[in-house]
This record gives sequence, C-alpha cells and structure tokens, in this order.
Amino acid sequence: MEDDDKTVKDLIIQGLNKVDSKVEKVADKCDTIEKIQAVMQEAQTHHAESITELHTTQKSMNDILANNTRSLEEHMAQTKMIKDLTMSVNARLEPIEQERLKKQAVKEFLKSSGLKWTKILGAMATLVGIAIAIAKFV
Repeated sequence: MEDDDKTVKDLIIQGLNKVDSKVEKVADKCDTIEKIQAVMQEAQTHHAESITELHTTQKSMNDILANNTRSLEEHMAQTKMIKDLTMSVNARLEPIEQERLKKQAVKEFLKSSGLKWTKILGAMATLVGIAIAIAKFV
C-alpha cells in the first residue's frame, strides 16, 4: 500500500508540477502582453500628444493667416482710398497747374524775347550813335 500511496503521491506531484509549469507559461505570456500593452499605451499617448500639438500649431497658423488677410484687406482699402483721393486732387489741380505752366511759359518767352529785343535795340542804338559820330566828322 505504501507503493500505491507513493505512486499516487508522485502522480499528484507530477500533476502539480505540470500545472505549475502551465501557470508559469501563462504568467510569462501575461507579462509579455502587459509589456506590449504598456508600449502600445505609450505610443498612443505620444500620438495623441502629437495630434494635439499639430492641432494647436494649425490653429495658430490659421489665426496668423486670418490676421494677415485682415491686414491685407485694410491695406488694399487704404490704397484704393489714397488712389481715389489722388485722382480727385489731380482732377481739381490740373486746370490750375496748366494755367500756372502757361503763365510761366509766357513769362519765359517774353523774358527771352524781350532780352533779344533789348539786345537788338541796343545794337541799333549803338549803330545810330556810331553813325551820328561819323556824320559829325564828315
């Protein structure tokens, strides 16, 4: 009977060893799965942070683009206003400017032609004076 007890005991120990071995294998697989899950969780967290950062950057760039668009629209409106004002001023000043230019041209013409006539008359007076001086001697 002792042999039977020993055999039963050995069989129970062998069974327990097999169960223990299987439990260790399952525990190792659970550890591996936990490690993989931790790596995947870290990657997911990093990915979520990257997406959040990209979203923040995109929002900032959109805000800058909107500000630049508003600034450009204001600049274009101001440029149009300045152009219209310049055209209006030119339309009002053009007749005055043309009149001034005409007067200046007439003054310069009279001045230059008057100087010519003065020179001609001076030369004629000189000739007459010379002619009178010669006539006195002759």
